Amino acid sequence: MCEYRDIVEHKPRLAEDLYALLVDQDPHQEFYDVVFLVKKKGAQDEKDAIYAHTTILAARSPALRAMFTVDTLPRPYFVILLHQELGLENVEKEDVMEFLKFLYTDNVDLNMENVINVMKLAIRFQIESLQAICEHTILSQLSLKNCASFLHIADAHNLEAVKSAILMYIRANIKLLLHTPEFKALTRVVRASQQLLDDLLLYILCD
Repeated sequence: MCEYRDIVEHKPRLAEDLYALLVDQDPHQEFYDVVFLVKKKGAQDEKDAIYAHTTILAARSPALRAMFTVDTLPRPYFVILLHQELGLENVEKEDVMEFLKFLYTDNVDLNMENVINVMKLAIRFQIESLQAICEHTILSQLSLKNCASFLHIADAHNLEAVKSAILMYIRANIKLLLHTPEFKALTRVVRASQQLLDDLLLYILCD
């Protein structure tokens, strides 16, 4: 019989144990049944393989669950070709591992190097909670140096709340931005979209 003392001192290990399954990455592990293929860093034609488990992914991602449900052909692995997907062709192994870490543990370590690609994966596979965390990270680190690139990403993925926040930041800092090299980057971004140009002008000219 389990004593009360044992229950109180019990340390939850579910996330830790699930993450151990993920980081093993031994292709001979009998439980792996999904493989993500991404471009290998520094190699033109080589691919990195990241192994995972359909049951966990299907429980966390509506998009992945739909993919697994539609394609029921018997095979050793369900293969997801990220390197061939528009917008995900530059996603790297470390980005996918961080994305999967969130699916397995509900924890994620984001920085300015990985947040964009992790957010792209969250959007692609409909992980709204992770997308929200990525958006918060982007806005908390917004600067004159990165506002143009973040505006481009927000516009491309129809992240209206993020786009509005970035436009407000640009409006508040437009005089400083005019005297930086990043202003040319901002000009290129807005020239590519008439709607974005209109939005930017509206924010700048607004009282």
